[in-house]
Amino acid sequence: MNKLIYWNLCLAIWLGIASQGCAQNKTTLKLADDEKLIEFTTDRFTLPNLYVTPDGKNIIFDVLGDIYQVPIKGGKAEVLLQDNNWKRAGKLSPDGKKLAYVSDETGVFQVWTIDLESKIKRVYPITESRHLPMYAYWKDEKHLLIPSKEGLQSFDITTGKGQITRPALEEEKVVMHTVNRTMSVDKLCNYAFFQKNGDLWAYDVDKNIDLFIESIPDKVLLKSVRGSENGRNLLFYKVNPQDNTKQDLVHWNLATNNLIILNTIQTLGISTSLNYSFDFIDGTTIILDKEGEIVRMDIETGEYEPIPIELEVRKVIKKPLRRKPQYIKDSIITASVLRNPVTQPDLDTIYFGAFGKLHSYAKTTGNIKEMYPDEDRLEVSPSLSPDGKYLAYTTWNDTEMGHLYTRKIKTGEEYQLTQTPGRYINPAWSPDGSEIVFVADETEAKMGIPNQISGSNSIEYQLSIKTVGVIGNYFSNDIIEVYPKTNFPNRFYPIPIYYPNGKGLYITTRNRDKNLPVLIEIDLETKDVVKELLIPFNIDEVVVSPNANYIAFIFDEQVWVDRFPYSLKFEFAENSESTRKKYHYNGGYITNILLPAAKSVYEVAPSYLSWQDENILMWGSAEEIYTYDVRIGKTEKITDIKVQRYRDIPKAQYALTNARIITMNKEDKIIKKGTILVKDNRIEKVGDVDKIMIPKNYKVFNLEGKTIIPGLIDVHSHLHFYPSEFVNQQEAQYIGSLAYGITTVYDPSQKVLNYREQAQMLETGKLLGPRIFASGNINIGASRRMSEHYKNISSINDARRIVKSNKKIGVSGPIKDYNIEDKKIRSLLLEACKEFGINITAHQDIFTTAISRITQGYTAIEHEIGNYPMQKDIIQLISHSGFYYTPTYIVSPGVTDIFTEITSKERNKLINFNGDVMYDNKYANIYENNDPNKQIFINQWRKIGDYEQLRAIKTLGNIVDSGGKVTAGGHGDPLPGIGMHWEIWFMAEGISNYEALQIATINGAEKLDLQDEIGTIESNKLADLVILNSDPLKRIFNTTDILYTIQNGNIFEAETMRQIYPFERKLKPWGWDINR
Repeated sequence: MNKLIYWNLCLAIWLGIASQGCAQNKTTLKLADDEKLIEFTTDRFTLPNLYVTPDGKNIIFDVLGDIYQVPIKGGKAEVLLQDNNWKRAGKLSPDGKKLAYVSDETGVFQVWTIDLESKIKRVYPITESRHLPMYAYWKDEKHLLIPSKEGLQSFDITTGKGQITRPALEEEKVVMHTVNRTMSVDKLCNYAFFQKNGDLWAYDVDKNIDLFIESIPDKVLLKSVRGSENGRNLLFYKVNPQDNTKQDLVHWNLATNNLIILNTIQTLGISTSLNYSFDFIDGTTIILDKEGEIVRMDIETGEYEPIPIELEVRKVIKKPLRRKPQYIKDSIITASVLRNPVTQPDLDTIYFGAFGKLHSYAKTTGNIKEMYPDEDRLEVSPSLSPDGKYLAYTTWNDTEMGHLYTRKIKTGEEYQLTQTPGRYINPAWSPDGSEIVFVADETEAKMGIPNQISGSNSIEYQLSIKTVGVIGNYFSNDIIEVYPKTNFPNRFYPIPIYYPNGKGLYITTRNRDKNLPVLIEIDLETKDVVKELLIPFNIDEVVVSPNANYIAFIFDEQVWVDRFPYSLKFEFAENSESTRKKYHYNGGYITNILLPAAKSVYEVAPSYLSWQDENILMWGSAEEIYTYDVRIGKTEKITDIKVQRYRDIPKAQYALTNARIITMNKEDKIIKKGTILVKDNRIEKVGDVDKIMIPKNYKVFNLEGKTIIPGLIDVHSHLHFYPSEFVNQQEAQYIGSLAYGITTVYDPSQKVLNYREQAQMLETGKLLGPRIFASGNINIGASRRMSEHYKNISSINDARRIVKSNKKIGVSGPIKDYNIEDKKIRSLLLEACKEFGINITAHQDIFTTAISRITQGYTAIEHEIGNYPMQKDIIQLISHSGFYYTPTYIVSPGVTDIFTEITSKERNKLINFNGDVMYDNKYANIYENNDPNKQIFINQWRKIGDYEQLRAIKTLGNIVDSGGKVTAGGHGDPLPGIGMHWEIWFMAEGISNYEALQIATINGAEKLDLQDEIGTIESNKLADLVILNSDPLKRIFNTTDILYTIQNGNIFEAETMRQIYPFERKLKPWGWDINR
């Protein structure tokens, strides 16, 4: 009740708010520069939330977030409520003067009422859960009933005051409890029906008591329960017992106890908590959403007839955010990541990593030097000895693995401290300089294989903390096994730090028993954990100062400093008792850990904190270096370090001739027998054989019978889900993608520090792979506050800081909103993106918020919008809004099982580029398992996949036919490269082969604003091409029949990735073959 009293005070601000306009009428609309009008006529609707008005004369329903009314017999629908918010589930009051509905006007979905004459609105203090749709029911002209997890609540619409009429029992105060999931109020608001313990109950609203009605047959879960006015009939959906992908609409005659199945349709999957709606016209007749068609049905017989409805939709939405075309022409690449910069106040040199190699920077002269340019290895994690005379660091070579080294700074002498090759990182010196502590990764990672435990970055990933003496014999000493702080941190490996007296260590890790992030203290003599302090969920590392008086950490693109020991503040789940007691801490289940005394000392793209001494903290921000002095509270930029390398542009002159060329240009030109001239890394000319003269000094590739297409552009591929901070000399996920003709990748979820360094190493030719573009660190909203990628966006300045940080470090975008449910927070992020000229996309798994993002003006949407049949209303919105839609069908249930047979010929190639461990775990054990029980499971999934394909390709075909901008993403599944082809093949079942290739090439380029550089075969475009042995227009499965992949003008044999021009080069041996 205290919450209700508080909300009543807040509600006053909503009184008297006038609607900005409840209809977009037939008059000419004045559109802002960032707006567009979508117009179409339809008689099919996607989940329209049907409601019969109290007088029985009209149907109220919603389409594309606006509410309409149509006569009960059908006819032309009229707008009842239309504005810039997403609304649904409208219900007219008994006197017909007010409308109750659900809207996201406050940012989240809540119940609203509006006086249709005065336009005065009011909002009610219950927010919708992603798992439980919200509805309101009119008790009378002045009162609403709203089910919630707190119980059935009643609100006076004139005052906004509310009370709980049926309080939920303690065990019911969980959103997913059956009582909450099934409760609905009948037409006259006499009873609220709900399911409990397998029985049907009704709450008598007037008598304030629960009434047992009847045991539910088979105890199945009921959905969308509705009762008739006469109380004799009940309708509900339940899962079909023979096929759990289907649901039955059941009429339960409570007088006779007879049950009749009226309709059987597919379930709607996990992308919505809504369902196909219906409402009673009278005791025996309903209106029903029959998969988009509104019908009148007799519940005694199941007979139905369509209700003819015509709706003219006029919807004003925001244009998708777009930039001007981007170009890939910079000849000089400046490192946007300086790894682990370290120095001391009395030293002139800063040591750091860039482009995978160790560098030094002289403060006085500005001279930059690569310290080991001739060594066939990469170097990471520099660390200075307390006296400043030695530098420790670790190395990596794919076939030889790595070691921990020290370097005598004055002479340059190098000493190898580890005796056994391994994967080592983050060395730190003891205060007296006699010992070094470091992290050893003993998992499959040391063979270049991503962790195989339980996901790519699991908290089960075990790391060893070791020490080694730097004087005499270099014998390492195992101290403790720890775990990464979270399952997907920006900084994967912990940073061990010595006590001031050298007798213990501080390490950021995770308490697995409580599943909480902690800073532990370890006694080096006993090797025991002697103390454990909680730290915030959303930070990667706590870096303790050498005197242990301060800590520093990075959160929300800011550097924070606090006293040590620090004070803590906890936030607990409202219903901690519903979670397992083993995860409780301080009396409850913690959802947020705060350091209230911490002070922000810098913002915008900070990275890699280190203490120069006990008072001065240092970090990087792109190419800039900053310090903060705790004594005077001053932040200062000390220098810019611009490490530069030339972009890799091969010296090449060659002709690809006598081939079929599918240009993908605006004219959709296909050259039956043509020639492409390539000079350096760009296409010089393209045309018919008889129209292109090949210069004498050009190497000629006669490709008679071959087909050339643009390089594939995979715009949703997770290639960086493995421990960060190490770069392999050959990245299997990159080379595997390139081997399958993917020349450009957009990764929508990755760790920005790792991605930017690797992307730049690709640009400079230090790594082999496709062009890599990415979102930067993802932005997760309040629903996942415990995630390390949660962003506290409460103002436009918060949003600006996030976007500015991405821009500064060179993130190409679109940046990514990951399930931010609050529309107002999304609007802030969108506004900041507009200011800084970067696009925005979103991971979404809720239908209504996905569609809302389209109307807000998002550049793109990732994943399928609603895994159920879409009607014309949604098809038209998706097609005519202009955003880029990347459905990633490959992650839909069963889809990956469809193409395993046709992919069997790729077995050797997949093993070659992934190793047998990855192939067995990620592919063979799933798709080639001969166990009979496993085969039953596979066949079941394949059946689901076949249905998913039939459903999805119908929607896809309609979107493409209507001009929608669809792009392709292979998700990185099941192994790099092949998933993109599965996605193309899947799509080609519903569209032409040419359209599928278009989606995989030029459409992807447009999503990245790179349409002037890649995506088609035209003069002056980059030479990213795929040469196929056979024609994909005749058979789409020919997309994997690749002879050559040409990336940036370099020609590779696709089967082996041996480079054949402009010079010859074989791949190095793989670490998984050498280091077993």
